[in-house]
Amino acid sequence: MQAKKPKLNREIKEQHDEYQTRQQQKFEVEKSNICQQFKKRKNNENNKTT
Repeated sequence: MQAKKPKLNREIKEQHDEYQTRQQQKFEVEKSNICQQFKKRKNNENNKTT
């Protein structure tokens, strides 16, 4: 029974790392989307003023 414990911890850590990576990627995608929207809006405003 004692031998299985480290493996379980490693699996939990791997799952946790995968989750962290997915969350980070999701965040990066959302951030870049927001940046693009902001740039578009800024460009539109600049086009209107000229």
